[in-house]
Amino acid sequence: MYHTFAEVMTSVDLRETNIQPFLLLMLLVANTRTFAVELKLHSVIGTPVEGRKEGWQGHVDFIAWLDDETIVYAGKSGFIKCHSLDQQAEKWSTRVEGNLCQLAKGRDHLFVLDDDGTVHVLEKKGGKTLKRLDKGTFETITGLPLFLPVNIAWVPKHNAILISMLAEKYGENLLLLDDQTFKMVGRAKSDGFLTQIHPTHTGSHIVSLSRKNNIRIWSIDEKREVFLIGENMFAGIDASFTSNAFFDGNKTLLYSVDDSWSTGDVHIFDTNQKKELVQFDSRNGHLEMDVDFISSRIALTGTKQNLTIVDFKGRVLAERENVADQRVVSVKFSPRRNRIAIGSWDNTLRIFEFKTEDSARVAGER
Repeated sequence: MYHTFAEVMTSVDLRETNIQPFLLLMLLVANTRTFAVELKLHSVIGTPVEGRKEGWQGHVDFIAWLDDETIVYAGKSGFIKCHSLDQQAEKWSTRVEGNLCQLAKGRDHLFVLDDDGTVHVLEKKGGKTLKRLDKGTFETITGLPLFLPVNIAWVPKHNAILISMLAEKYGENLLLLDDQTFKMVGRAKSDGFLTQIHPTHTGSHIVSLSRKNNIRIWSIDEKREVFLIGENMFAGIDASFTSNAFFDGNKTLLYSVDDSWSTGDVHIFDTNQKKELVQFDSRNGHLEMDVDFISSRIALTGTKQNLTIVDFKGRVLAERENVADQRVVSVKFSPRRNRIAIGSWDNTLRIFEFKTEDSARVAGER
């Protein structure tokens, strides 16, 4: 059963062959040729530490690229830092009270969610806190005694911040707020506690992932849920669960099935034909991933501390072992998609570059 995404402010627009064996072999080689040359370490930001630090001190859990040369990284312990790659220097550093849960980059701001349910609105240039949206703020916005925000994400081209709430009892789980006035411009109901929310790069759709192993896709323009897949049941402690979900805004849904003890699987699904196109091993244990839909590439990393770039058929394009001294917990393609940042429990943010046969062309088109 689909749900609607209701607009509540009309002033905002949510919108068979005879080929000889030799030639056949050459054709197969051409079709399976990888285009990545190497993954080269560009820089290491932070000093590696041995062993886990207590209270997540130093863990680089969250990453946001401001542009191709500027990156913000943060940890659950509360630190937030901005680093310039071209100047090889820290631009600013700040800290918020409480443990951090999410980091999102907006048009003019950075949005940080802590475990008390407060959204901190920071300026990009200096990291100064401009506004705090707490539980009381959200009760005022919605008129409902909601519980806590649990996920935040930026919706491009709509200039809005998306927030998921632990509020199944009241039926409103997704809130869309204007990034300047922070007034509610849309809301939606989704069964189950949401663990991820990912807007598409065009801002046309939102994909949500629930602890009930449901993946839902919402169209902002149509103001309704347009796709649903999943088991609609909670996974047991040792059972496999859906761990990541991304949508290209057209028909391609990419998700992973994982558990805490073994290597996960990556699935690519055609939402128009309603069938799975391919499934492959993630190669990297408990999985962290990012997806580049424009160049059809996937970055896979995680507990095995390797970094693997694959295409949408699971073919390896580039791979590098031991990219961090400890478990990798965050990974993100740069805006031009020629760099990848990974954050680790070892207190570092590491930037890798890779050159491909089409990367110069892709970058030049931007």
